[in-house]
Amino acid sequence: MNDFDPGFTEIRDLDTQATLRVSLFGVGPAPTALLFATYRQVDPLIITLEVRTPEEVTVFRRLLLRADFAVGLTGPTAHAGTRMLPVEGRMIEISFTEDGASVAVRIPEAAARRFLGLSYRIVPIDDEGAVLGDLAAELALDRG
Repeated sequence: MNDFDPGFTEIRDLDTQATLRVSLFGVGPAPTALLFATYRQVDPLIITLEVRTPEEVTVFRRLLLRADFAVGLTGPTAHAGTRMLPVEGRMIEISFTEDGASVAVRIPEAAARRFLGLSYRIVPIDDEGAVLGDLAAELALDRG
């Protein structure tokens, strides 16, 4: 179900993955790029941010902790050079610089909140501790 402008923002919800797609516009009426935020059950602590061309070729890829994404909905946060903060007009701005190019994207706050809520349905926040424990155990086995 999508109650945002279908030409601007779309959320897809599967049992093991949620995707937020935002069309990015330049000077003309057609989108110049797309921002994809993807949360997958197999990587429960991370949200993958990708800027893609309209043909869906990935131009930039960044990883953001789900916890940082949640904080960025109410106040400024930064992780590994990716910044997120609420701005005027009930929007959330995500920005970073890569290879000399600055990327700044604004998405509707309601869409970001719904996307985050779907991620909590896929892997509840209470299960993050178990995930971290499993990852630590895997790392210990790899070193052993």
